[in-house]
This record gives sequence, structure tokens and C-alpha cells, in this order.
Amino acid sequence: GGTGSKSLGGGAGGTGSKSLGGSLSTATTTAASAAAATTSGADGTLYDGAFAAQALGLPPPPLDRRRGWNDVILLAFAFVVTICKYAKFWYFNMLVLASLAGFFVSPFFLVFHFTIYFLDFDSGKQLVMAIQRSGMNILNTFVLAVLAIYTFAVVTFLVFKEPTQADKGDGPPCATFYQCMGAHMLTGIMGDISNLFNSDLWDTVPESVNEDGLQQARTIFVLFFFMIWNFVLSNIFVGLIASAFEAIRDDQNTITSDRLSKCLICSQDMYLFNEKIQGGFEEHILKQHNALWYVFFLHHLRATAVEDYTGAESVVRAVLDNAKTTTDKGTWLPVSKSLAVMHAAELAAAREGGPAPT
Repeated sequence: GGTGSKSLGGGAGGTGSKSLGGSLSTATTTAASAAAATTSGADGTLYDGAFAAQALGLPPPPLDRRRGWNDVILLAFAFVVTICKYAKFWYFNMLVLASLAGFFVSPFFLVFHFTIYFLDFDSGKQLVMAIQRSGMNILNTFVLAVLAIYTFAVVTFLVFKEPTQADKGDGPPCATFYQCMGAHMLTGIMGDISNLFNSDLWDTVPESVNEDGLQQARTIFVLFFFMIWNFVLSNIFVGLIASAFEAIRDDQNTITSDRLSKCLICSQDMYLFNEKIQGGFEEHILKQHNALWYVFFLHHLRATAVEDYTGAESVVRAVLDNAKTTTDKGTWLPVSKSLAVMHAAELAAAREGGPAPT
């Protein structure tokens, strides 16, 4: 056996343990010799990787393994599948197809290129984000508007279907309820349903209160719809979009403020480092909690085989794999902790002769 095997056997303190250690060592040496024999050439030299296999007692690497057409096809297929997963790839292809169609078929296909404004320009992105943020509220308000128009269509069909004395033309505004609903939708979206009736709104006021009560009721009915749509529903739509833009601006300001005044890793404020450590906040984010170092560490975890992890790397990988939410994935980060601040506090306590803070 080798020295390590003898030590293992000797550490056990018995003859049986020494025999067991010697047996394991002999088996390992035999496997390594066989691996070296199968990976050696005609001149007796070992190929690349055979030395590691011999030292670890692992199976030898394959000899003269060259990539064939099957390997090339598999790599090409994997590349295509990976590219197809990106939405930008399909969007770029659609832009190319729109360009070709605009050149060979009709220039109106080039209108599709205006979508670049909503994907690559900040103002367009903010508009899309505002619609996404308030999308459900806008949809609920739209449903409310449709219900309001439906209610007014029912009242028109049941009460104001027949023309009044002030109407200039003949015939009702609608003959069936379906026609009433469609007419109210087309005119109601514009905020005024007075065009459904054959009279001008300013010509419908009678000379006295007790004349043509149906016409007066219809005038109040039209004004009521006008106020509901223009003063309530339209302002709700505008308010939802405006509040969404304000929320987006507040989020961006918060992100900018945190980026400039807090550490991205430990989330501690800038003034703490300026007060406690030499070099201040800039020293901390560049040499102690550099965010790019953590990004490189995550890339290292993805590019390294699991069996090659260290103890700390295995712990971080376990946290990332078992995390159920995005917040759980960051539990391995030193949130609200900094060794530099802790050491500075310990030194300050030692100089003052008091106990070190915990």
C-alpha cells in the first residue's frame, strides 16, 4: 500500500485495519495500472487525462475520440433550439420579413417597424409599462362603461323610442334593441348620444315647464349620459394612466436612489461606510461588496460541475435550487452585514476598552 493507506490503517490501531487499508490500496493501484495500460500508446506514454485517472483511480478517458457528423448535428440542433427560445430572435425575423414585404409587395408593411419605438425607446417602454401596470383597472373601467351604455340603451328603447314634437325627422332612433345597443355603442364611445335623436339639443327646451314633458325628460337623459361619460368615466381612464406613469417614475427614482446611496449586496446605507471604514462607500462597493464579483460567482456556479464544488459553493447552490420565490434566492447574500463594518466596530470597542459589539 501507499503512505496514505498505511496511515489509514495505522490510525485505526489494529492489524485488521492495516490489512483493510492495504487491500484498498492494492485495489486502487491495480485499477490505476489498468487505466494507464489502456490509455498508453505504442511507445508506452500516457495520453492527456490518464495521469489524473491513474492518481484518482477513475476510469480512463477515451482514446482518440474525435467528433463525427453526429456530434456536429447535435451541436447544431442544440444551437438552433437555444436561439429559438429568445423572443428577440423571432422579433428580428419579423422585422426582416416586414422589410422584404415592404420592398416587394407594398411599402405599408414597413409600418411594423414602428414597434421599435415601444421596445427600444424609453418613452415607448414607459407607455407599455403604464398600460401593463394599470391594464386590469382599465379593463374593469371599460366593462363599467359598456354596462353604462347598455343601461342607457335599455332606457332609450323602452322610454324614448318614439319621436317627440321637437324632432325634425320621422322615425324612432332604433327599431330593435340590438339596433339601439349598437347605435348607443357607436355614439356613446364619443361621449354624446344626442345624435341618436332627430333634434338639436338646444332646440328641445320648451317655452314652459308643463309643455312636452317627454322631450324635457329626454334632454335630461342625454345630459346625464354626457356628464357620466365625460366627467366620470373618461377621467377614470386618464387617472389610471397618469397614476401608472407616476408609479413608474417613483420606482425609477427609488432604484436610482438605492443604487447611489446603498450597497447592492448588503443594502446598508452609504453614510454608515463613510463613518465606519477607511475609504468610505466607494471603497466598500469596489473592493468589498463589488456586485460584479457576485455575478461572476453565479456564473462560476453554472459553469462548474457539481462534483467540483467547494463546501461554500455547494451551500449556495442548494439555496438557489431549493428557493421557492425570488426573495428566497437571495438569502445567501450578506444582507445588513459587512465584515468591514464589524471589524471597524470591534477595533473601536477595543480602543475604548469596552466589549466588542455582536
